[in-house]
Amino acid sequence: MQRLLSSQPDFMVEKPLLQIVIERRSHKCLFLPKFHCELNPIEMVWGQAKQCFREMADGTFPRAKVLVPESLDKVSAQNIRQYFCHCDRYLDAYR
Repeated sequence: MQRLLSSQPDFMVEKPLLQIVIERRSHKCLFLPKFHCELNPIEMVWGQAKQCFREMADGTFPRAKVLVPESLDKVSAQNIRQYFCHCDRYLDAYR
């Protein structure tokens, strides 16, 4: 049923609710291929944040709740830009 519905013209042009909400706020919504971490810069951000988290974690949940936002904040905007450029090069290679 899902395959049949997804092939219908009116369903094919329908935008997901998430995309509608994001675009209403003047942002772009980019859906990336599933299971392709080399094409998803967010995976690299998470990887850097997890490394930072592991270095400071003591194994307790209260400490983890504090460390998650701190670890994400330690990923610089420059690193995020580099991750996007890195993934862009992979996309060019696949094209």
